[in-house]
Amino acid sequence: PAEPFSIAGGVRVESEGYDLQDLAGKLGSVEFRVNGRLGPLPEVAGSEIELGISGPDLSELESLLASIGLVETAGAPTKPFGLSGRLGATATGYEIEELLARVGGNEVRVRGTVGKEPDFTGTDLVVDGEGADGSWIGRLARLPLPEEPYRVRGRVQRLASGYRFEGLQVEFGEFRARLDGNLGEPPRLEGTNLDVSAEGPDLVVIHSVADLPEWLVGA
Repeated sequence: PAEPFSIAGGVRVESEGYDLQDLAGKLGSVEFRVNGRLGPLPEVAGSEIELGISGPDLSELESLLASIGLVETAGAPTKPFGLSGRLGATATGYEIEELLARVGGNEVRVRGTVGKEPDFTGTDLVVDGEGADGSWIGRLARLPLPEEPYRVRGRVQRLASGYRFEGLQVEFGEFRARLDGNLGEPPRLEGTNLDVSAEGPDLVVIHSVADLPEWLVGA
């Protein structure tokens, strides 16, 4: 990307990858710092890194990552952001140790494992997030969610047969819901066995998520 940059720190190249020592820098207005070991490219298996990324505009980070082919543009908000935590990479996926993400007045904590693409089988995450406006999450997930305060917490697993939820609680404005059990593989949802409770003043939130996004159904 055509952006001013600066970088400083130590890099040691080894047969097992790269040893990053207090590596810090800035690209445009995005600041970053990295410590730890980066596994051999491109798979980076064996990585164990501690990182921090921050900036005044999340959409700028999205544009930078899109320019090098790491993400697709999804309309990230123009809000200050921060990301910090410890990450690892194995042959089967990624390990997340207390990852904290902040965007504007929103905060999300995540820990667990993420399976590899394309279907992310093996993912097992515990999430706890809240904020004043959940519509930006809807934009990223391609769902028309309303501008309401929200909270999401619980455990989500991606199985070969679908999804499993443990104590997944969702609060969106005055809407409340809890999910426990298995959701079969979309779109047929065979094997679904869910305990569901929900209440709210209207069906706006349920209507917003009635049509599952393409990335979830694997289209």
